[in-house]
Amino acid sequence: IYENNANNTDTFTLASGQQVTGFSKNIQTNFLASHIWTGIMSTFDHQFSDEFKLTTGIHYRYFRSSLQQKVRDLLGGQFYIDDYARAIDGVSGREQVKHTGDIVKVDNGALINYINIFAQADYHSGRWNAFLAGSVSQNWFRRIDHYNYVNDPKSDVVDLAGFDIKGGLNFNINEYHHLYANAGYFSRVPYYKFVFGNFNNEVSKDLSNEKISSAEIGYGMTYDKTRIRLNVYYTYWKDKSFLANEYDQFLDPVLIRGLDAEHYGVELEIDQRICRNFTVSGLLSLGNWKWKNDVQAKVYDNNNVLKDTVSVYANGLYVGDAPQTQIGLSGNYHFLEHFSLGLNWVYYDRLYADFNPVKRNNPDDREQSFRIPSYHVLDAHFVVDFRMFGQEARANLSCLNLLNSKRIIRGVDGADHSLSSFTGFWGFGRTVSVGLKLRF
Repeated sequence: IYENNANNTDTFTLASGQQVTGFSKNIQTNFLASHIWTGIMSTFDHQFSDEFKLTTGIHYRYFRSSLQQKVRDLLGGQFYIDDYARAIDGVSGREQVKHTGDIVKVDNGALINYINIFAQADYHSGRWNAFLAGSVSQNWFRRIDHYNYVNDPKSDVVDLAGFDIKGGLNFNINEYHHLYANAGYFSRVPYYKFVFGNFNNEVSKDLSNEKISSAEIGYGMTYDKTRIRLNVYYTYWKDKSFLANEYDQFLDPVLIRGLDAEHYGVELEIDQRICRNFTVSGLLSLGNWKWKNDVQAKVYDNNNVLKDTVSVYANGLYVGDAPQTQIGLSGNYHFLEHFSLGLNWVYYDRLYADFNPVKRNNPDDREQSFRIPSYHVLDAHFVVDFRMFGQEARANLSCLNLLNSKRIIRGVDGADHSLSSFTGFWGFGRTVSVGLKLRF
């Protein structure tokens, strides 16, 4: 690359009409991301009685981000030419000759204001505990793009509202056993990337909130040296959104909305203190997570003009990228007052490849995504508590994946849903880390 750039004799005609030569065809760049995040929150508590308490408040948050691509190394050439071919305003009189440190291709950011008003009521009486909470929120999104636009880099302000309500009930059967139930409904505004789905300042059409309904019931026991937690959950996601940018059959942004997903399962945790210094824990998680409908996906060009509509046949497919079976066992041993040694083993199964919903455009293709082979991981941790400079301190030595097992942890499904077309990522091998914590 260096030699090709240094010996490049091609000529390029700039928008001004000037012809230049000696430019680099390939360069190295840095993507620079930064953000400012600040906020303020105020709460008000009032104890109406021994049984009833109310908490209300307001929360404001400000977020501003910046993303730029800058020339890092010209790799043998004298300069680089940005043709602004993908910029909506084109060159528009801007300097096309770029040197080290100059911005190319990307120069945009987000401006988000968020305000939330919330309240929670708590009730305690005898064996009963209950709560009811809710909130309403308002979000203001704006995109600022100095690369695509010259004279007016700011988008319109998009304001979207959301809310949630949730409640729970706990009944203490006696001092050892209790039952509980929780339920909630959430209307969540689209993420910023869905609001501006075309990577420009045009606002995506037909924006709608995600709706999430969730409920759980559970049982807990704490008796002497034993603790048990059993939980059964159900969650239904409605109107989930996905943003697809580049696919084999499309060159334009694709915004997919309206997908529903059903998640339900059972979770069990057990802690058993064998003796004063030794505790053993176990976990079991069994889930069934599937997409529940077929939808239409809208394809837009870079001017946000609808150009095509395609079908997404996802009904009945397993949700990918998360193991739906987990079994774990761990032990922790304290010795010589200041030392502890822990081992943690987890087995993962029923992990399916993540798939791109827009590629599910064949109504006859209902085969599940590639099922990633099950795997297990053993981690070890050694901790020492001591005092440093008169303050409490803790040093830890951890070895993750102690057995150095080879495993695939995630990936993308291929055309025939088999290993031959699957692309994915290996998990890290044996990894050792050292840490030191000082409290003051």
